[in-house]
Amino acid sequence: MTEFSRTDDLREAQFRNVDLTGARFRGCNFSRVRMTDMWLVDVDLDGMINRVTVNGVDVVPFVVAELDRRHPERTLLRADDLDSMRRGWTTLTAIWDETIARTPAPDRAAVRVGRRRMVVRADVAPPRVRDRQVVHAPGAR
Repeated sequence: MTEFSRTDDLREAQFRNVDLTGARFRGCNFSRVRMTDMWLVDVDLDGMINRVTVNGVDVVPFVVAELDRRHPERTLLRADDLDSMRRGWTTLTAIWDETIARTPAPDRAAVRVGRRRMVVRADVAPPRVRDRQVVHAPGAR
């Protein structure tokens, strides 16, 4: 398998009649990418997604609405006032505390997110947390 890593050589590149079946992209910047006349089947997207159109329809509002339906606490983090933001932070902290409590001790690793130190299992942490600086927690191996 050919691997491209930390390169700008593909900026403004054009791919025509290329089969990328099974290709994996991690930590890639797809800003201003345009894909036409392509097959997009069994695709999983995870990351910061904004202004994505599918067949002329911006799908981001639909994705945001579904994620908010599944996780209503997300709306608290977009609060316009300080009290609502505090409630959102309290809710988020409680969710993290529940996650930490469910984590078996031998698999724990300390993760710094801002000024807060959280202990999570690296294999089940969300990608944005998993990619943060990981330091050893007391008793963790």
